[in-house]
Amino acid sequence: MMDLYAAEKLACQLFAEHLPTWTVYLNFSGERNVFGKCACEASTKRTEPPTCEIVLSKYLTFVNEESVVRNVLLHEIAHALAGGEHEHDAVWEAEARKLGIDDPSPWCEEGVGLPRTKPLTDRELTNLSRYMDRELGRSGFLKKKKSLKSRKP
Repeated sequence: MMDLYAAEKLACQLFAEHLPTWTVYLNFSGERNVFGKCACEASTKRTEPPTCEIVLSKYLTFVNEESVVRNVLLHEIAHALAGGEHEHDAVWEAEARKLGIDDPSPWCEEGVGLPRTKPLTDRELTNLSRYMDRELGRSGFLKKKKSLKSRKP
């Protein structure tokens, strides 16, 4: 399981490495069937960097290992670099491979981001619920930020 604070730290490292000139926001959602989303908008001024919002599922981040979360973050960074109009085409796949995702295709299926194969136990669900209520409700990085429009044509 991955702590959400550790996920935020990992995301910041990956953003600094792969999107150094971008303005990037990380948010967490309550979704359980979508692990990650990326919404970017190009700057209208050449002097301003592009802006991107990457959203991860709190639940799926918490119940998966760091390597899985890292791949999801890289997957979403590849979307930012390829542009919204490329979805999961060859341009996006080339960006994903440059980022070190060896086989990006499994991350493009319907229901992707659900790599955990067994359901949470009652104890795990209780711990997750307590953790989210107690710790994450106070965290500034989980506050909802303004949605960004996608760069789809």
